[in-house]
Amino acid sequence: MRPGGVRTIFQLFARDVRRLAHNPVAIIVTLGVCVIPSLYAWYCIAANWDPYANTDGIRVAVSNEDEGTDNNLTGRMDAGAQLVEALRDNHQLGWTFVSSEEAVQGVYAGTYFAAIVIPPHFSADMVGAARGEAPAPQLQYYVNEEQNAVAPKITDAGAAQVERQVNEAFVGALTRVVVERAQAEGRSVLEAESQAEGGLLQGVDQALAALDQMRASLACAVSTVEASKGAAADVRCTLADVQAQLPELSRALDENAALLDQARRDAGAYTAAVTDAIERARMLVGDASSKANQSVGEAASTLAALKGRVDSALATAENLASTSQQALDELRRQAADRPELADALAQLEDQVAQQEATLQALRAASDALAGAAQDAADALQAATQAAQDEAGVLSQAQRSFATEVAPQLASALDSLSRATGTLSQAVAGLETATANADAATGQLQTVLDEAGQALTSADDALGALRDRLARTAGDLAALRGSAASAGLSTLLGINPQDAGGFMASPVTLHTETIYPVNTYGAGVAPFYTNLALWVGGLILVTIFKLEVDREGEGAVSAAQGYVGRWLLLGTLGLVQATIVCAGDLIMGVQCTNVAAFMGAGLFASFVYVGLIYALAVAFRHIGKAVAVVLLIMQIPGSSGMYPVQMMSGFFQAVHPFLPFTYGIDALREAIGGMYGAHYFIDLGYLALFLPVALLVGLVARPYLLNVNLLFDRKLAETDVLVGEAGEGQPGGRFRLRTVVRALLDTADYRTALLARVARFDAGYPRLVRTGFALLVGLSACMAVLMMVLDVGPNGKIVMLVIWIALLIAVSAFLIVVEYVRASLNYQVRLSTLDETEMRSEARAHVPCCAKAGASAGAGADGAGASANTPESQPPQDGDAS
Repeated sequence: MRPGGVRTIFQLFARDVRRLAHNPVAIIVTLGVCVIPSLYAWYCIAANWDPYANTDGIRVAVSNEDEGTDNNLTGRMDAGAQLVEALRDNHQLGWTFVSSEEAVQGVYAGTYFAAIVIPPHFSADMVGAARGEAPAPQLQYYVNEEQNAVAPKITDAGAAQVERQVNEAFVGALTRVVVERAQAEGRSVLEAESQAEGGLLQGVDQALAALDQMRASLACAVSTVEASKGAAADVRCTLADVQAQLPELSRALDENAALLDQARRDAGAYTAAVTDAIERARMLVGDASSKANQSVGEAASTLAALKGRVDSALATAENLASTSQQALDELRRQAADRPELADALAQLEDQVAQQEATLQALRAASDALAGAAQDAADALQAATQAAQDEAGVLSQAQRSFATEVAPQLASALDSLSRATGTLSQAVAGLETATANADAATGQLQTVLDEAGQALTSADDALGALRDRLARTAGDLAALRGSAASAGLSTLLGINPQDAGGFMASPVTLHTETIYPVNTYGAGVAPFYTNLALWVGGLILVTIFKLEVDREGEGAVSAAQGYVGRWLLLGTLGLVQATIVCAGDLIMGVQCTNVAAFMGAGLFASFVYVGLIYALAVAFRHIGKAVAVVLLIMQIPGSSGMYPVQMMSGFFQAVHPFLPFTYGIDALREAIGGMYGAHYFIDLGYLALFLPVALLVGLVARPYLLNVNLLFDRKLAETDVLVGEAGEGQPGGRFRLRTVVRALLDTADYRTALLARVARFDAGYPRLVRTGFALLVGLSACMAVLMMVLDVGPNGKIVMLVIWIALLIAVSAFLIVVEYVRASLNYQVRLSTLDETEMRSEARAHVPCCAKAGASAGAGADGAGASANTPESQPPQDGDAS
């Protein structure tokens, strides 16, 4: 931006400040705008300062109907009475002790937030559950979730505490009984200790020595038997393997004999077949040789005849070529004196060249046919020789097979058959021998097993006797030893009450708080502070004019006016942030870094005001509505009260794109303590929303100017809704093409324009009715779908977003229809102006002409700004720029 433009911006800012400073009412209103958002934050923080310190006002009814129980495990036990006594000393909730009927009815009536009823057999069921004779006892818990959203969570925590107290009391009582009984048994043991001593230890030691000698002898015998059993088992395994393989071997030999018989028969058939095949092969070779000789002879004859015809044609062609050459030579001699023969000479030369090419082709064909004839003769000779050689080979093979191969094959088969028979007899004898050996080995193994069992049984008996004697000796020694006596004395010295208390609560939780926050109010202060800053920005754009008037400032561009007003609103936003943050600290909100706390609040307010102002100035009432929608989305989606991880997927998805997310996190860093560069990272992310605001306010705003003017005019026509028509906003932007067309051809342009307007006006009511019907119909359909479909909370949110998108699309359609109507009306009005009025209209509302007019009139009695004064405002319609 030019230095002069920056100076104009600050001049606008200084002028607005002077206007406010010289008007007492304006000062009061401005101070109220700056302070009211702070009151909102302070009020909410104070209300949530320490809500959990006042939970004694939450009334919970308690009804005890427990009859108690007498048993040999715990003696007299009345868990209900013990619980009531403990709750009377507990002031965390408003415990009220009434009858069961009054407790339940009080929950229904809203007198109590919750009620706990102790059933009549509660203590008896506890003892029965400990013995495994009854199910676990149950406390009856009633809660009214209609009265408040948070109170049921608090009463649930109280009920859980009651349950924990009952469990601890029962476990403590049961532990005390166990310890007392263990101590009684220990005293009995100490009284009988002296009677277990004497000469018993000596007799036990002698018996142990004798038993050890006997077991050593038995161990040697058992080792010998086990070795013998192992050898017998190996022999039986070997015999079993042999016996298992003999049947398979016999079957294999039988199959081999059968196969040999079949092979002998197949060998005879094979010999006959081979002899017959060789004979047929000889006959086939002879036939093939004969047919080949005949075919090759016929081919050679054909080639010879063809060569003769080609040679005859070659001779004819050579004669014709000789004659043509003579004619060509004669014509060349004549053509030297007669130029008119040149064409004939050229044609004859072409014919001679063609004849020469034909001669070459015929000679090549004659040579090829001669070669083919010679190849056919060679092939015939080779085929004859090959047939003779093959016939000789086949004859030799037939003689060799008949005299050598066939006799040798038959002899080998006979020898193999005799060997198979001998082997079968040997296998049959081996089966009987292995059976006898296995039976004998089995008898030996049985004897060894019986002997081993007897020895093992004797050793086990002696071992058991020795163990009992050893335990007896150990018990006696332990009773006489000081360690056992000391342990028993320790057991007898345990306090049953202390043991019961430990078992009721054996583990305690040690909590170490990271970045501690001293009060709940300090924990929610970042959220309510950011909420107040956003609300403050909304109040600013609602109370203050969005457009800057040009009075006394000469030519002021839309961008200069936008930035100048942003400076004013941003400064007031900083004042709001200073008041609310300083008030937070004065209230006692915890803060580890005051500078960081104030800096985060100031920067967040500046960003929020810039974003809200950009939306409001670019989209007017729609932009303010969008700012309110953003506020609504940020309340649950910014993780201000509850972690965003507890929200549905939609809020988790939009969480990173909400300004509150980073403003709240930056204040939390200043309250609880800094970690690394998180504070500056949050401010950096928050700063990314400033370019968005500038993009909307400086780039998108000029293109939405005509639509905003249309909205302002329509709202002003209602005399009910607030609009900014005629309140200093820049003039409309229109296309130069519209003015040029009207100047060049007014009559034709007006005729075509009126036809367009008539067509549009004819369909305008139908378009409007269609838009409103879509608004109502889509809303009804989406409402029905949301009630009928069971899609869960996430699905409902998605459907709600779709609903809003559809409504926005239909609304945009209606806006476009209304804008086109206004544009056509403006063009009709423009076509009725004369040339002078039209030029003035172009300077006022066409961007390029307006800039030229402003440059020409700058500094000359304010004429450059006259086009943008309220008296020269456009009719708020026309073409989109």
